[in-house]
Amino acid sequence: MGLFGLLYLIPVLGSWSPPGFGLLAASIVLSLLLIPHLTVAACEILRFELDELTLISKSLGLNLQTFIKRIIWPDRRGSLWRSAGLMSGRALGETLAIMMVAGNAIRIPNDLFDSVRTINSTLALEMPYARELHRSALFTLGLITFALILVLQRLFRRDFE
Repeated sequence: MGLFGLLYLIPVLGSWSPPGFGLLAASIVLSLLLIPHLTVAACEILRFELDELTLISKSLGLNLQTFIKRIIWPDRRGSLWRSAGLMSGRALGETLAIMMVAGNAIRIPNDLFDSVRTINSTLALEMPYARELHRSALFTLGLITFALILVLQRLFRRDFE
């Protein structure tokens, strides 16, 4: 997906605001990476034991809207929420595709077209030559990323019952 962004997306964004590398490109590539996985997960969650629930709802005389609103949604929303949590953890861990389109400038962006460097990109680019204190700082960045993913997973784990 990073190569797609580099070859097709960056020239389009570069025509709007040169050079095209930046936060917007990284966001688009990341969403293109995650939406198919989230869609497949949601379809599988919604399809799980659907035949049995459909028979029960028909025996109760429920229409489709009531079936979805009163039976499917309360039963499956927790699983859908946790699936979104897994995808957010994956988004935080994505490195190479984002590194290819983000521009890799070490600064805080002012708008969507500014170049950025993510923590994961910093780890991937600087770890091979890091020594002593620099290496310790990079390991601290890795721990921060790990802690952020753990906090997100904890937030998405809450129950809906």
